[in-house]
Amino acid sequence: MLESEREAKRTMLGAAGKFPEVRLLQDRHLASLCHSNFLWLICPDGYVGQSASLELGFAIARGLPIYAEHLPDDLTLRQYVHPSRFRPRCSRDGEARRTCGGKHAFFTN
Repeated sequence: MLESEREAKRTMLGAAGKFPEVRLLQDRHLASLCHSNFLWLICPDGYVGQSASLELGFAIARGLPIYAEHLPDDLTLRQYVHPSRFRPRCSRDGEARRTCGGKHAFFTN
């Protein structure tokens, strides 16, 4: 685990020693996928983390197309991702769901 990931988990650690915010955030991401037309995967150097893998599986189960500028290293995940040189330009409004050219997109990394 990267030091930045450890720090993020320490920051989210609740008084009871649990991570309720992590579950809430992930549930919000999955709910956003329900309102999206596609998933844009950000996987620099082909790396796909566990959370992004969960979101990929959810998108696959919902029949959403998945696009990425760089394909995942994992051979199984790669079968579900369409390469694209198009890079969405969307406003960052703090929400997980983004609107791109009239289509809803969900970004994950």
